[in-house]
Amino acid sequence: MGSTELFTVDQIIRHLTNTAPDKVIISYPTPELEYTDYTCTHIDKLTRAAASLFPQTLKESPKHGDAQEAPVVGITGPSNLEYYITFLALLRLGVTPLVLSPRLAVQGFAHLLRESNCRTVLASNQLCSVLERVRSEFDMSALETIPMASIEALVDRPGDEGFVFRQMDISSPSKSPDLLMHTGGTTGLPKLVPLCTSDWITLTQRIIGRVNLPDTLSTLPIYHSHGQGLLIRSLVAGTKLALMNALRPITAGTVLAGLDKSGVSALDTDPYTLKILAEDPEGIERLSRLWFVSVGGSALPDHLGDHLITRGVRLRQLYGQTESGGLMAPSSDTQDGWNWLVPMPHVEPYLRFEKVDGDLHHLVVLPGLQTKRLTNRPDGAYGTNDLFKQHPTDPRKWKFAARHDDIIVMLNGEKADSTPLEHAVGGSEYVHVAVVFGAGRSSLGMLVVPSAKATGLSREELKEKIAANLDLGNSRVPGYAKVSTDSVVFKEVGTQVPMTPKATVIRPQVLAQFASDIDEFYAERERAQNSLAKAIPDDLVHTVVRRVVCTTLGVPEAGDGSMTDADDFFTQGMDSLLASHVRARLLREVNMGGRTLRTNVAFDYPTITQLSQHILDVRHGSSEGVIVSIEELARGLVRKYTRQLSPVATSGELGTCESLAEIPNGASQSIVLLTGATGTIGRFVLYNLLIRDDVERVYCLVRTNSDEAAVQRVRKALEGARLLAALESSQLEKVTALSSNIAAADLGLSAAAYVALRASVTTVIHNAWAVNFNMHLASFENPSIASVLHLLNFARQSIRASKPNFAFISSTATVLNAHTTPIAETRHGWDVVGNMGYAQSKWVAEEICTHAAQHDGPDSPRIQIVRVGQIAGDTVHGIWNPREAIPSVVQTALTIGALPTIQGGDETHFWLPVDICGAAVVQLALSSGDSSSSPSVFHVSNGEGLCWNADFLPALREAGLQFDELPQQEWVSRLEQSDPDVRRNPPYRLLDHFRERYGNVTFKDAGDEHHSLDISCARASAPALKRAVRVDNLLVGKFVKYWLDVAWKDLEKGPSED
Repeated sequence: MGSTELFTVDQIIRHLTNTAPDKVIISYPTPELEYTDYTCTHIDKLTRAAASLFPQTLKESPKHGDAQEAPVVGITGPSNLEYYITFLALLRLGVTPLVLSPRLAVQGFAHLLRESNCRTVLASNQLCSVLERVRSEFDMSALETIPMASIEALVDRPGDEGFVFRQMDISSPSKSPDLLMHTGGTTGLPKLVPLCTSDWITLTQRIIGRVNLPDTLSTLPIYHSHGQGLLIRSLVAGTKLALMNALRPITAGTVLAGLDKSGVSALDTDPYTLKILAEDPEGIERLSRLWFVSVGGSALPDHLGDHLITRGVRLRQLYGQTESGGLMAPSSDTQDGWNWLVPMPHVEPYLRFEKVDGDLHHLVVLPGLQTKRLTNRPDGAYGTNDLFKQHPTDPRKWKFAARHDDIIVMLNGEKADSTPLEHAVGGSEYVHVAVVFGAGRSSLGMLVVPSAKATGLSREELKEKIAANLDLGNSRVPGYAKVSTDSVVFKEVGTQVPMTPKATVIRPQVLAQFASDIDEFYAERERAQNSLAKAIPDDLVHTVVRRVVCTTLGVPEAGDGSMTDADDFFTQGMDSLLASHVRARLLREVNMGGRTLRTNVAFDYPTITQLSQHILDVRHGSSEGVIVSIEELARGLVRKYTRQLSPVATSGELGTCESLAEIPNGASQSIVLLTGATGTIGRFVLYNLLIRDDVERVYCLVRTNSDEAAVQRVRKALEGARLLAALESSQLEKVTALSSNIAAADLGLSAAAYVALRASVTTVIHNAWAVNFNMHLASFENPSIASVLHLLNFARQSIRASKPNFAFISSTATVLNAHTTPIAETRHGWDVVGNMGYAQSKWVAEEICTHAAQHDGPDSPRIQIVRVGQIAGDTVHGIWNPREAIPSVVQTALTIGALPTIQGGDETHFWLPVDICGAAVVQLALSSGDSSSSPSVFHVSNGEGLCWNADFLPALREAGLQFDELPQQEWVSRLEQSDPDVRRNPPYRLLDHFRERYGNVTFKDAGDEHHSLDISCARASAPALKRAVRVDNLLVGKFVKYWLDVAWKDLEKGPSED
């Protein structure tokens, strides 16, 4: 184009029409693959004819460069000539085309149309019905669908009726987007990507200044950025772009015919198409006669590229992304191989390669690059999720290694790159798809879907056919990552697997689809391996279990620092990863007689005694891994502890106590005994107690080695919530922190202190509890459940005339499965308890409290059960404990790049800011009320709800988080495949809880609320709950700021502790 500066597609077409009217730009075939050439003049006339048929409102709408913002107009259909012409017409008109893939699901269409505020879509006839579904199912009545005009109608349109485009006065490259595309939506809802055609124009001008660009056949659709880039390149360079007929499938035959009949000298394609061309008897020879073959869209397997190069194919691999544009080009020095890339000169200052593991580096695009259109990091950068290996001697050269999602973290922490194996086996003509699996397992396996060529072959014959390819893949991976032929799971020929439009396998969806096959593969392998384990005598099973557990936990088997046979594993620090290690080692060492152990066996039998006995039961067939009824265990715990309730004491039982005079008598003011003062809720309860004039003293029982340490922990907790500075010195003086052990009958206090507190305390608020969503009910017995007995007995043994009020802080998880709405503030049976051990343990405690209230007459302590719902961060600073379930879910936006969307409807959550909760708990605990033979039950929860999909996820985006939105089950699958090191990936520690919470889809009616609670009794006694407190975007922004700035600042060190 000489030295003429052109910045828009309209300028380029006008220039070409004036200077080279007969230059062929597009060549499009009939279904019979007979090509018709379209010159610059044809393109000009066809785009004007297409624009003339647009609605008048569209033709008269604001254009790019006007004061008003140009409207967004959607376009969708198969990648045919009509799509190309309509797309160019929209660009020339000056509106903003929203390029929509016809492969989108209706949810994807609706999401993109709403996000872009698009109300008009030009669609092919095939897509009009789909858009009508979008319009009706998603309440988008303003959406207008306009059928796309056929080429025949445009060609036959008289020239004098053609539309005249208004010339836009643009004299420099546009910095504002004039085009919208979208990500694939293969891992959730698609995301909009704003682009500038001037970026492509500038890039092409840079390229043609160095090399001549040949006429090219493209197999890539226009609704992919690579396909669009080729169209712009053809216009700028004045070269021919030959296309494939959209009605014909892309096969080796149609591509080879396209090359022959279009007369081009280059091919632009994707790795999958190149693979099928290489398998054709004539394919490689035909490719070798081309000027070059360019491949993009995904990585080309090394062995395929090597094979083509050795056969004379001039291969070029490009690297770029829709989100960031072209980034890397082939190295001009080919001595090291065809697959080394170097950053483009104008891009290089904006690329950073972050070391991930070993020789792998994650490519990050930095702020400042003009073509970078998306951000997914707090500093404004964009993590590509692509991993590269650096050249050993030339630091500018990089080779694509894998997607970050392709790295499989095994049970022992080793990281395996699945790409070499998948590329090698996938290169077989007998294989359609190959996917490696094994995250969180001790070895890898592979799923293989055979190609049509494998029809009729047996499993053993298939093994023989792929053996050489598997050997090749195994030669390129370390020993721990090798896959044997016996570790290949073959599916039927023709089995459908989730793939992108570029024929790239969508790993999380494939793993989710075949999860049962994978589980059965490992179960069968465990049975086979266990049959080889030693048949140790029954009397040695206990010894082996003890050795395995102690070794895994890192404690000595005997002597100082060891654990007893009755110690709970989880009080010793066992988590889900260590529990899986225990199970795996036991199956290797103890022959189970053809049976196996449940996945969660260490959770279900969490002591050495219980686990040893269970193994014997399974070995002899008396217990096929069936867990003792949880309800039976729960009711047994209720019976055990209610039988230990002490009688209610009278004043004559106190005796003498010399230290009593030192304790304030509290005759007119409250003296409170508080447990759990250093926890998320407890510190706000403490704060609200201290600021009240009617509270004289607060005794905080803290699990420490000394009273001095207890004081420091309390101060640190208040400081962590930014409450310490808000208290006056006179208020702080009310606190007495005592070292204690609430699992002990005397609460771990000295005899004198225990008696003195019995004489003075007017209110007990029991807030301390183990918070672990993975623990079995049995693991909560000591200290949590036992502490309820000891504190009730403390209150019952008070020698005050009026016994202390006893407020037990329970959880709404105890009524999780209630079917009535709203859920009443009353006692509920076992059938409504949730499945978590945490919820079950709270129900046991409620039953103990209820028994205590019902069986000891009017002089016994007044008992309250305060069920607290989900607590959010405070309204002032947004401090929300990052180790809790919801913050842990949100943190996966950083660690795995995705958050779950609720399937089967939406969920309404009633999260209550923790400062409001703390105030309400204190108001309830100190409220006056008559003694009753039943405990008072209150629900402390928010009356204002927010929806997860509709409200919370958008609020997180507005607060600056970037993430994919995955259907909840796919999100669980991605988390399962992620790094199990909880220092780098803290949410992984709650994987079992998330499997339980999000692993199954419950379909809901429209407007269904998530566990709506009756809070009328609580509101009547707690003024803090009477005002509505909505968790809105502003408050969510405070949560995110706290997490990013404080709690998640350094993932390697783990989240901050509250």
